[in-house]
Amino acid sequence: MASSRDRGETLIEVVLAVAILGITVVAIMGGMVTTVLGSDIHRKQSVATTVLTGSAEVLKEPATTFEPCATTTSAGYLAAVAAVNRPAGWPAPVITALTYWDGTAFQSTCYDTAALGRLLRLQQITLTVSSPDGRSVETLAVVKRDGA
Repeated sequence: MASSRDRGETLIEVVLAVAILGITVVAIMGGMVTTVLGSDIHRKQSVATTVLTGSAEVLKEPATTFEPCATTTSAGYLAAVAAVNRPAGWPAPVITALTYWDGTAFQSTCYDTAALGRLLRLQQITLTVSSPDGRSVETLAVVKRDGA
């Protein structure tokens, strides 16, 4: 006859306890990894927004000469955008679109000619920057006007 001191845990109880603990640890680790990745992406979005805002401010300054009928590869605008301070490893923003004011909306046809006067000399310049690893891509549009 077995005494009451011989009672112990059964194999099934031990296996269930280990399985429950394993599931709990996996769930906690998954949550921690998600939090760390989300924080990393958020930081990169913040840095990208800061870089874009700095670039937009440089483009709007009178020191950045207005270029009539500019394109996305206009040297003056690209140089101004590339000169903005940014963290090491971050690329300069690129100009992804440039449209022109026609009196009612921004269009692809250039109306920046002197013959039309200063009324229509507005450009919408769209800037895009991506983080070095490509996880965050941010875009910002800025309106440049002829300050002459």
